[in-house]
Amino acid sequence: MASESSKNEKAHVASTPKLDEEAKATVQLNTPDSHSDWNIAHAGVMPDAVQAVASQRPHPFFFRLVGSQGAGLEARKAFYRSPARLLSRHVNADGDDVEGDDAEAKTTDTGENSEIGVKSQVGMYASAFNMLCYAIALGILSIPAVVANIGVVPFVLLNLLFAAFHWYTGLMYWQLKLRYPRLQNLSDAGHLLYGETGGFIFGAIQLLFSIFLQGNHSLLGATAFYTLGWRNTCAIVLTLVFSIISFVFTLPRSYKLFAVLAFISFSSITVVVVFVMIAANISGPQNAPPGSAPIRIAAFGPAAGGDTSFLSAMNSVTNLLVSYGACPSYMPIISEMRKPAEFKRSLAILILVELVLYTIVGGVIVHALGQYTTSPSLSSLTPLLSKIGYGLGLPVILIAGCASAQVSGKQLLVLVERRFRRGASAKSLTAPESKGRVWIIWIAVNIFTWTCAFILAELIPFFSSFLSVESSDTLPLLVAVSLFWSVFIGMATLFHLFIIREDAIEAQQQPSGDSSPSLIEEKQGATCRDKEGIWRPLYLPSALGGRALAYAVALGILAATTFLCVAGIVAAAYGIRDEYATGNVGRPFTCSV
Repeated sequence: MASESSKNEKAHVASTPKLDEEAKATVQLNTPDSHSDWNIAHAGVMPDAVQAVASQRPHPFFFRLVGSQGAGLEARKAFYRSPARLLSRHVNADGDDVEGDDAEAKTTDTGENSEIGVKSQVGMYASAFNMLCYAIALGILSIPAVVANIGVVPFVLLNLLFAAFHWYTGLMYWQLKLRYPRLQNLSDAGHLLYGETGGFIFGAIQLLFSIFLQGNHSLLGATAFYTLGWRNTCAIVLTLVFSIISFVFTLPRSYKLFAVLAFISFSSITVVVVFVMIAANISGPQNAPPGSAPIRIAAFGPAAGGDTSFLSAMNSVTNLLVSYGACPSYMPIISEMRKPAEFKRSLAILILVELVLYTIVGGVIVHALGQYTTSPSLSSLTPLLSKIGYGLGLPVILIAGCASAQVSGKQLLVLVERRFRRGASAKSLTAPESKGRVWIIWIAVNIFTWTCAFILAELIPFFSSFLSVESSDTLPLLVAVSLFWSVFIGMATLFHLFIIREDAIEAQQQPSGDSSPSLIEEKQGATCRDKEGIWRPLYLPSALGGRALAYAVALGILAATTFLCVAGIVAAAYGIRDEYATGNVGRPFTCSV
């Protein structure tokens, strides 16, 4: 390794006194060219302490769910424990790095996330708005159809259940991120637990889901343009134009700047739902045929004349599930927070706003439209009111798609930037010298993701209904939830089991009778300071009342998400058959909206 790199790593060690001895011993591995598991595990530089811990690890059945143990895992843990903050390097009069005893005094934390080249300045409320922007879009107007399909009581119960699911999910993502600050996305989390294979699988899931969401919003934008009057323009052109506009609005690289757009998005969707609720109660259902039955609302099951099929029920359940949380955005947002310990409050704001908003929107609109509620609720209004609704919702269609692009773009940015840094000297990693390159990479990856989103949106015949608010019984929605969203929740249970395992191992390494806090809680980021500056443990299993209960919670949620995944796939198989049988599947690259 170059001499400059060694000097930089020495300064890194000196400036991070909170790292434990194990991490200090392996800090020479914390360079991008050591990301390979083979290099980490077989380079012959593993410290004795790490090798001893690896050789003594237990292998209970549950712990096997979170990957193998050994020298490779220990080195990956040491890599991700190191801070992602960029350290400023001070030089003497000759331009050389400061070494020796003065290294710590001459090296400071710039507060910049060295992986993506932005300052970690996002506050609690900005983080909440960024997550609300990701989670709440026009899909909220499909919530009333869920109430009409499954009944009021099941809707309320599922609302509470899924809110709890996503509260747990967010806590586990946060816990893992606090313990391993260098984690930037789910690809890093997968690599930590399962090595290179896990990193590839977790990263592919996050990337594909984000790009699919981008494509969906491009199609929604084209639909909005068509509804607002551009009826003589080919849908391909409308989708392309909206994708280009979305690319421009994705360029703000900092979540602090993007929070302004996120606030506009949330304000826009709030105005839309208030407008729809008022319009629905004034005009009533415009899609009800003459002489139809009066409005009815069912406490259990679908309203009078509703669809009682398994496909319809599963679609309603999964539609509500995917409306909660913002799982793929958690780690990227925490990475840019000024105080990552405040993410718990941001998460509480997100879940509370969703719970209240979904309950009010679902109840008020179903009360006005009853069994004639459609998805989206705009379809139940007059053409003029529907046009007004799409006009008001245009900002949220645009910005919510950009929120997904932030996730996919930053994932690729980290990947490409780390590869550029392999073998580079320490001087090439300072902020002033790398900002231009980071911007070039950022623009390039966003061009790539929006191009892929546009092609997928036009190429896949039934993509127009993927996670769309256009239809209440759609195959792609079930596929999206079954193969992606339930996986994101399932990942949280794996993170939880991983944390339990590492804490159990850490406890075994402490001398008998030592009542001091574990090294993981005290030194590896599993705690945060309260207002008095005291370290408070954030170990969820203890808060729940014991490790056995923690196992039950993790495995119970894992079983529930597995059921949703399997049931959704079964329902999706029927959906494929029905959509092709009824001729609802269009052709690739068609001009019809």
